[in-house]
Amino acid sequence: MKLSNKLWIHWGKNPNDVFQYLKISKAGAKLDESKKFIQWFRFVKDYRDKKGAHWFVDYEIYHSLLKVAPEAKIATILQSLKDIKDLKNLAEIVQNYQFKLWVGRK
Repeated sequence: MKLSNKLWIHWGKNPNDVFQYLKISKAGAKLDESKKFIQWFRFVKDYRDKKGAHWFVDYEIYHSLLKVAPEAKIATILQSLKDIKDLKNLAEIVQNYQFKLWVGRK
């Protein structure tokens, strides 16, 4: 776990706090190229590992992403995150959540 993530967790920060602190919403269309976004996604992973997945559920991750990108873009971002070894599992979990949403709409 990165030192910044340890400190944020120790200080009681949650993924929404870090999302705002890193100004992820300013990444917009270039979200998949944003190092800050990857840092945030790693924080979410570390936060859930430390606190439990029920503290920031799949729904919250996905809807945080919807604030800055359309669903199609999120799908490609999640697919690319699966290529990053330490983020693969969380990316797959959120991607499965997205697929279930899409199937549920039909």
